[in-house]
Amino acid sequence: MPYTGPAGVVPDGRPYGDTRRRALARRRFEEAYRAAGFEAGGAQPPDHLAVVCELSGRGATDQAVRLLREHRPGLETLLLALEAESSPYAHVVAAVLATLPPLTERERARIAPPAGGAGLESYGMPGAWH
Repeated sequence: MPYTGPAGVVPDGRPYGDTRRRALARRRFEEAYRAAGFEAGGAQPPDHLAVVCELSGRGATDQAVRLLREHRPGLETLLLALEAESSPYAHVVAAVLATLPPLTERERARIAPPAGGAGLESYGMPGAWH
């Protein structure tokens, strides 16, 4: 699966991949940013966890939480991959997840072990998930 950047909310493109659905998902992030008066740009893709956290930090908490909840299975998958590699970044993702309501059964069913390391290459962990 393609790498989306460190801490992408949709790690490895899950559940979207590099497809039209992925482009639509990223557009939803961009639309939420524009609606909040936030210009997402720069070096990070719109689905990067740090960008979503910055959106919340700038006062658009409702929009940020909505995005995080919509993509929670991807965040949970990213957390599994980071924990499997004992990455210090796992604590950051876990802290963000701790701010969200408990998983629903539907969300829980969408969580799966990531393939190909869930984009952990930037953390010095190529193909980390085994």
